[in-house]
This record gives sequence, C-alpha cells and structure tokens, in this order.
Amino acid sequence: MDNNAKKQNHTNQVQTMEAKKNWASKKIILENMAVSILKEPKPEWDEETIKRNTVYASGSVLADPYAGIVYKKSRRQPYGPVERELLQTLILNRTVFCPRGSLIKVINDVHDHRINDNTLNKHINNIRRSLEDDGRTYIATQYSYGYKWDMPVYKFYLDRDD
Repeated sequence: MDNNAKKQNHTNQVQTMEAKKNWASKKIILENMAVSILKEPKPEWDEETIKRNTVYASGSVLADPYAGIVYKKSRRQPYGPVERELLQTLILNRTVFCPRGSLIKVINDVHDHRINDNTLNKHINNIRRSLEDDGRTYIATQYSYGYKWDMPVYKFYLDRDD
C-alpha cells in the first residue's frame, strides 16, 4: 500500500470513529420528541424491549425498524412500505451485495406487492435521490447482480422512555 492509500485509509478510519462518537450517547429530536441514543441496552430491558429500541445509524441516516421509520438529519423520510423494506434489508445485510432477485422476493413475500426489475430500479433510485444529497454514496450497485449498503452502520438503542 503506498503512502497516499495509507493516509486515505487512516482518514476513513478516523471519520468512521468520529461518526460513531457523534451518534452515541446523545439526545436527538425525532418527531418533536427528545430521545437518547445509547451504545448498550439498559440492563433492565428484556429481549422484546431491546428489539423494540434497536436502531441503526449510518452517515446522517437513522433507521428505526420497529417503528418502520427512516430519518435523515433527524427528519422523517417519506418512504412507502416497499422503500422502507428495501432500505432496512440493505442496512441489515450491509456486508454483502443483495441479489436483485432476492430483493424482489423480499418485497413480494413481505408486502404481497408484486414488483419487477424496473420497479426495483425506481425504488432504489428514489432512496438514493433522498439520501445522497450530501455527496455520500449510500447504495452501491453491482451491475446485473444487485445492491449493497455502502456506508458504515452502527447499532444503537433508543431510550424511548427517557
């Protein structure tokens, strides 16, 4: 690895650590309600409470799978159920490219909503358009194969009762 690549790699690691620190242990406003973001679940929470309060942060995006809501810069994104499901699937499977056929199957099975390749493209483009206005690439494409969430993702917990 040459010096420029090493510097870039170090810069990316520092930015990643900073992003994680920026999300953790702070109060944010979601839907006009102040909530705390925690690094770990509270010891008194049971398994269901942990599941209900788990959120995923990536860049300026916060995905709340339990509530079915996606926020960008603390503002709710106006996604329909198909786009929310696609976004959640990509985030939860962020380490691999998700084949187009698998994404279509998830939507067809979960929502009983029949989509095809062109419809999938349109939904992915809608998500990109709403997220990538800050110059970051959130979704990578492997042409003729599928899509991958292309940002670091951090798992946190919302203290909804705070």
